[in-house]
Amino acid sequence: MKIHLAQSDTTAALEALRSGEPPLGDLTSDEQSWLVNAISCLNAIYQKRAIGKPGDSPFCIFALDLFYVQFLAPSDAEQLVCEAVSATSIPDVATALTPEREKALQDLGFDSPGVSPNYFQIIEIANFADLGYAARLALHTLRAGYGVANFRLATFDLTIPVSRLSVGGYSITAVTSALWKTSRAARILSAECARWRA
Repeated sequence: MKIHLAQSDTTAALEALRSGEPPLGDLTSDEQSWLVNAISCLNAIYQKRAIGKPGDSPFCIFALDLFYVQFLAPSDAEQLVCEAVSATSIPDVATALTPEREKALQDLGFDSPGVSPNYFQIIEIANFADLGYAARLALHTLRAGYGVANFRLATFDLTIPVSRLSVGGYSITAVTSALWKTSRAARILSAECARWRA
């Protein structure tokens, strides 16, 4: 499925709540901007998933301080794999994960860490509105799951394999990676990028 991004489509996708989905409430200008950047990143990885392969799929990470939500676009399915950080991945996250916040993550559809070291869920993608849902899910996760209130210092790490070359019998993959804004989450993003590439 090819999804074309237009401003009106973006607005509609971000405003169209799924049945039973909690409303976003009043959004700050930083949160509105964050959602537009998030859906743009999600659309980019989803559109480029066909050039990926198992172990080397496009992904993006949305982070604020120690907290992040990441999405992987597998090449073999019309879905996004979503993970939210757990104390298993970053022990310092445990101080923010109260029982109420862990319940909020479960209410948002996340499975507890197990096979993945993070909270985990799969989002089926049938249309652009589903990418809007994924962006809203990330915002809900950061707000309700981790208590994030200020989205001004958010980072967006987008990693897309762009080509494969064969040199001397070895396959080489060139990767495009962009990091918007900076914060102290850069070291976490580097570790997560390495884990997702492994």
